[in-house]
Amino acid sequence: MARFLVDENVPESVVEFLRSRQHEVALVRDELTAGAPDPVVAKVAEEMQSIIVTWNVKDFRKEVRRFGFGMLAFRCSEVDGRRRIAEEIEIIEFELMRCERDDRRFWGEVQHSGFKVYRTGDAPEDDD
Repeated sequence: MARFLVDENVPESVVEFLRSRQHEVALVRDELTAGAPDPVVAKVAEEMQSIIVTWNVKDFRKEVRRFGFGMLAFRCSEVDGRRRIAEEIEIIEFELMRCERDDRRFWGEVQHSGFKVYRTGDAPEDDD
């Protein structure tokens, strides 16, 4: 299963759901001081060989490109996060498995109505 580092803005319901799926989940709030800057969080994710879980897509996008960690980002309301990840978990876990098999980083977004995985070279631009 995957190893996740969960950002401070992620609801506990999402953390509990990932743990219920037997994923290893660490919390930024337990690993760093409150309000740690994104580059520091990114460096810790890289050192822990973890996938950052966040709603902070815009700020972490550049860090994903700079450091060697993956990202599971949410582009839906935090209220809908638990429901949306539950709806998309099979495709997320399938893509996690493919990334591990192919020795590449995982980068996916849980959206309002769907899930998007980014392959090498098709990562989104800084558009928002």
